[in-house]
Amino acid sequence: MRLGAVFKKKIRLPKQKRLPNALSDAQVRDLLPRLRNPIYKACCTVIYACGLRAGEATALEISAIDGVNGHLRVIGKGNKERIVPLPRPVLDDLRKFWTTHRNPRWIFPNKAGDGPIGRGALGRALAIAAREAGISGSTLHSLRHSYATRLNCDHRNLHPSDRTDPRSPHGHP
Repeated sequence: MRLGAVFKKKIRLPKQKRLPNALSDAQVRDLLPRLRNPIYKACCTVIYACGLRAGEATALEISAIDGVNGHLRVIGKGNKERIVPLPRPVLDDLRKFWTTHRNPRWIFPNKAGDGPIGRGALGRALAIAAREAGISGSTLHSLRHSYATRLNCDHRNLHPSDRTDPRSPHGHP
């Protein structure tokens, strides 16, 4: 065996993963009202308020809402269930929104009412609203990332091991 042949094999560097753009609270407040479709506006609001993935939000069913305790039961990647806080104002808005369609199963139903809205159309609507607001690089995932960034900056709802004090040179709480 020739060692030279082994060393001539090209090795690719791993792709650098970039974080999505985190939007400020003011940008989100400017962006969401620009969504003309009330279903898209409500769904994007839930993504931002609860930190959901786009697929998790679009597929939410009525039974996922626990209005008494203010929680959403979300089925995520790998069919794993998690419970996320649902802010009271968002819950109230969802209740008002539901009265506009009264779908017995889906929180965000498609036009036919036989399934959830599609992520593609939701993403395109958000891109149009972002362009109107003069915000570049805004995606559905950037809404989720903005939620996480907001929590991290506010030091809220984080496990103590996840809290870091930016003033500390070692990042300790």
